[in-house]
Amino acid sequence: MKHVDYQYFDILSIDKYPIINQIMAAAMSNSRQIRSLFMKDWHIGCSGFHYKDWRGPFYPTDLAQRKWFDYYCEHFKTLELNVTFYRFPRLPFLQNWHRQAPPNYNYTDEKLEKIIAGLNLSFKNVFEPRHVTWWNADVYKKLAEHNITFCGMSHPSLPDDIIENTDMVYYRFHGVPDLYRSRYTVDFLQKVVDNVNQCAGIKEAWCYFNNDYDATGVFNAKEMMALV
Repeated sequence: MKHVDYQYFDILSIDKYPIINQIMAAAMSNSRQIRSLFMKDWHIGCSGFHYKDWRGPFYPTDLAQRKWFDYYCEHFKTLELNVTFYRFPRLPFLQNWHRQAPPNYNYTDEKLEKIIAGLNLSFKNVFEPRHVTWWNADVYKKLAEHNITFCGMSHPSLPDDIIENTDMVYYRFHGVPDLYRSRYTVDFLQKVVDNVNQCAGIKEAWCYFNNDYDATGVFNAKEMMALV
């Protein structure tokens, strides 16, 4: 009986009450608009591309190294150049940082203020700490006041939370349990995607895989791209 009633309603809505179709069409349109408000602009790639152990697992064995970047760009639309951190600063700067920073570089208000003061705030800045004391609400808030995104990460000795302190999520996968080596499961990647999608205030998500050993991050990045 319920099935007959359902069919009867459909016939009425089409033949005798076209206004119902108009209402349903408007509802569907509004639904798409509402969904669009929560859709994220995803950017997924790797931390670097010029790794010799990627030849074979990712790069064709007969592909010249000068063509590796072009080949990478055929698969990914974004690249994180972490080489600038390792090579760009001059030696005097590094020596000065070494003298100023304690071994673990714990969080203090003074250090955070110095970091913020040293940034060009006309850019989109992302702050990636490496000590658990930086994971706290005061840091998130102070960074947000200057539109600086706190970088979340998957790291063997640090929290793996998705941090939402601006309208952008920046997340790095370093490899767990083995740093730079371990491959992530699809279940874990899905968990990260779901958590980001649940952040209503996030407009864009930048995710980079730094588990570069033997092109592990390449495969994880491709797996994540298929989930978003």
